[in-house]
Amino acid sequence: MLIVLRKCCLFFLLACAVTPRIEAQTELDFEIIPGDILGSSVIQIALRGHQGELDILKAWVASEPPSLMEVSDNLDELRKGLTMIPISPPDVYLYADVVSINRSFRTEAVLPDNSKWKVRIELAGVMLESNTETIIRSSESLTNSAVVAIRIGDFERLQEIGTTLIDRQPDQTHGYRYRGIARLMQGKFGAAKEDIRVARSIFYKTNPPV
Repeated sequence: MLIVLRKCCLFFLLACAVTPRIEAQTELDFEIIPGDILGSSVIQIALRGHQGELDILKAWVASEPPSLMEVSDNLDELRKGLTMIPISPPDVYLYADVVSINRSFRTEAVLPDNSKWKVRIELAGVMLESNTETIIRSSESLTNSAVVAIRIGDFERLQEIGTTLIDRQPDQTHGYRYRGIARLMQGKFGAAKEDIRVARSIFYKTNPPV
């Protein structure tokens, strides 16, 4: 129901944005937040266009997820069977006469290190293609998984990661921070406050004020 209401509000906003029709300058800004190599990754796509390009902007709000393509030296390969699941309703931002509509997706696809990707979609008869993103992960796989867990709201996985890192590296802040965020997501404010306090204590002990 919330998603339906958000989409209705977006359509209303776009319908009210009446400006002269100009030559299409719409672009897709594409970003991948890679998780563990065998786990979920988050894909963020922002479509930016002038308010006069209503057909394209409204089509983006209502469209299915775009096609994810792997980029190689010889060709761009459409990866069939790749599912992109919306995480949340679209967000819309206005910059003068430019509208940015941002959508976030989750994918379970295996995205190898150093592989290159982009997205392509046809909207209102216009074929749009994004920039290319290269998969670069942190050397700590749990950190990759934690960032994705925060983005998709998986507090159980995030708490598990935090506890594992605390057991493994009790003198480091990130385990306490991840577990604290997970507890905030669950409404466990007292426990979250304690984890954040410990993380701050470790940080200031390691980085004392000058």
